[in-house]
This record gives sequence, C-alpha cells and structure tokens, in this order.
Amino acid sequence: MTSHEVGSSLEFMIDAQDISIECIRAQAAAVLGSPQTAEEWLAEPTLALGCRSPATFLETAEGFQTVSDLLVRMEFGVYI
Repeated sequence: MTSHEVGSSLEFMIDAQDISIECIRAQAAAVLGSPQTAEEWLAEPTLALGCRSPATFLETAEGFQTVSDLLVRMEFGVYI
C-alpha cells in the first residue's frame, strides 16, 4: 500500500467516524427533544452504560451500536 493509499484510507475512516458521530447526535436529539439535551446526555455518565458517558463509547463500531441501541430502547420505553 502506498502512502497515498494509506492517507486516503485514514481520511475515509475519519470521515466515516465523523458521520457516525453526527448520526448518533441526530438520533439522540430526536429521542431527547433537542440538540442541546442530546449533547448533555452524551457527556453525562448513565447507569445503563455502566456509569460511563455515551460519548466514551463512540470510538468503536461496537460502541456506536451500543449507544444507538440504548437510544432506541429509550425511544420506545424498553428498559431491561
């Protein structure tokens, strides 16, 4: 792989992560009622995530899925 290909791959990974974060922000805003409330929720520890903030999960694909799943459960009132 050339340095140009590595750079392009890295840019794609960063862009994909940025898009995923924006998707989570939008999902949280829709569920919680406002972008400001969503940002506050993302920053605050929550019992449903082992007393960790949702933002700490947004570094991996599994973490994104965990936060998205929690938001879906919150939206539909499913708490297990």
